[in-house]
Amino acid sequence: MNFFTKDQIEEKFQECPDCHAKIPYLNGYITWCECGYNMHPQKEEKKKSRIDRLYEHLGEKNGQLVFNKMMNSSYVKPKISFFNGLALLIATIVHCISLGSILLGIYLLIFHFSHFIYLFFGVVLLGIAWFTRPRIGKLEDDERIIPIEDIPATYEVINDLATSMGVKKIDGIVMNEQYNASITRIGWRRKTIVKIGVPYFASLTPQEQCSVMAHELGHYLNKDLTYGFYYNTALSTLYEWYTLLDPVPAEQSFEYSLLDMVTNFFMKILSQIPYFFYWLLMHLVWNDSQVGEYLADYRAAQTCGSENVVKDLEKIHYADIYYHCVSKVSLINGQSNVIDEFRKALFLMPDREKKRYKLRCEQEKFQLDATHPPTAYRIQFIKKQNIVGSFTVNPDIAKRMSAELDARKEKIHEMAVEDYRYYWLN
Repeated sequence: MNFFTKDQIEEKFQECPDCHAKIPYLNGYITWCECGYNMHPQKEEKKKSRIDRLYEHLGEKNGQLVFNKMMNSSYVKPKISFFNGLALLIATIVHCISLGSILLGIYLLIFHFSHFIYLFFGVVLLGIAWFTRPRIGKLEDDERIIPIEDIPATYEVINDLATSMGVKKIDGIVMNEQYNASITRIGWRRKTIVKIGVPYFASLTPQEQCSVMAHELGHYLNKDLTYGFYYNTALSTLYEWYTLLDPVPAEQSFEYSLLDMVTNFFMKILSQIPYFFYWLLMHLVWNDSQVGEYLADYRAAQTCGSENVVKDLEKIHYADIYYHCVSKVSLINGQSNVIDEFRKALFLMPDREKKRYKLRCEQEKFQLDATHPPTAYRIQFIKKQNIVGSFTVNPDIAKRMSAELDARKEKIHEMAVEDYRYYWLN
């Protein structure tokens, strides 16, 4: 994809190879047809692990069912069900086994340290417990919580949103180079942190930015962070048990001795036990995690309006434009800032290209990642709600918030270029 000035964009026509209609094409942009030809260019996919395939299978199998349930439901709130209770029971058993391993290991070391066998098993139990321990959320190495005095307007907007939605104020804000936004809890004190992807926010108006933040706070309001932490740490432990028992995944192959083959065979059989419970727990919580996204969208629509939520969802698909800009500026030795280049690309984007992205977003039944419902489903759900919204950002505060985001441009540029060169040029 190449970007030109508006004067350089010249519309020409060609025949669609699928439906033979006369379609325009623009230099530097994808040629496509409304019949579906080239609307969704295929990208090369990386080889998926067994767990990745499980997520993908669940999305394909249950995505339509969850969507139909949400579209036909008149009660748009979290619900408690038998499956919630069963998932809670399984997660609790996993956590109890982890805690029991630690306590038994400590007991053997303290009261039976004179017996080599007990001492050995005590060390093994503690080692396994440490290796498979639940991973408490933490920030990435290059992420830092920005002090409130550095970005007061951004904190003010998010905390005003939190107040209007009836949730506690957040504990911190992180700004990163990702084309995304999220909310998480970190550390044993469970601090609530909102992560703002500056590139994503660069594509949005201030009111749309508020809508994205309201979506993340919607997860907080719906208690997704609390339940998610309990379930996800159990899933993490089951996954570690599985990988510990299955050291050589099926997609890898090596030369083995007879003893290795026999050992791996029995370990692979044993590894199916934690995998089965991972599979079962994932199936039990999957639908709720999908519903959680719809409910967070609904909370955002209640706060900022359905129209802004739809625009956010449409613009999340501009990620490939942003990453193209990253690759472009990474090869010209910093002569242009990646955020400025991205904004320029969006400004110069012809209406036909915008239409392709809009149709792609509305028609394509795929997930941006396997943990989210297809964007098309989310858009249809929010359009059906048709909510006006109650929150409007003050123009003066919006201006100051935009200035605070712009002040991070250089840092975000450095992070994006460094990531690109590390992952693609080495």
